[in-house]
Amino acid sequence: MKILKPKAEVKAILSILEGTDDVKLELLNALSEEHFGYRPMHGAFRVISKMLYQSAMDLPTMETFLQHHELDQDTVDELTTPTSSPIRKKDDALRLCEILEYYRQVRTVHSYLRDQTSVMRDESRVAVDDLIADMEATLGSVRSDVHEEKMYHTGRGAEDTADALVEEAFSPEMPRLVPSTFTNFDRRTKGFGANDLVILAS
Repeated sequence: MKILKPKAEVKAILSILEGTDDVKLELLNALSEEHFGYRPMHGAFRVISKMLYQSAMDLPTMETFLQHHELDQDTVDELTTPTSSPIRKKDDALRLCEILEYYRQVRTVHSYLRDQTSVMRDESRVAVDDLIADMEATLGSVRSDVHEEKMYHTGRGAEDTADALVEEAFSPEMPRLVPSTFTNFDRRTKGFGANDLVILAS
């Protein structure tokens, strides 16, 4: 059973670093370290996360990222001689997230079954209740329940009337958020929302 998709993971890292702003935001919001089972890209995503949370600045350039002291040579080689290019469209980013989520789920189930098979082989009597509880917890972690947060920019077309904007603002859908266009800031705050008082200072 195939549990890794290295090319997809490389494309995700390249797109986070060199993709368009909406692609970067989509990938950073949807992905975590668990989505990267390929060791070099797992390390790359961990470094990206660390750089984002240690600084209020936006994402680093590829050149700055590759100089980070925690990156090993395998990771640098993978990203400097890539076999694919960064994603430029949000729809492609969504499809890539689906692929990586599928492989995350496969790895979780594979790891669980391997561990439980080992336990059942080594023990003469299995604690069935504990086994079922572990199974339920594992299945819970495998299921993904992701709600898309709709965002839009304030620069809207002239065809949008005031009535249309008011109707949209009070629609029963999930709140629409306005991105700041600073990827790291939007990742942490999910953008500006209704009733927000945001003070930016330097």
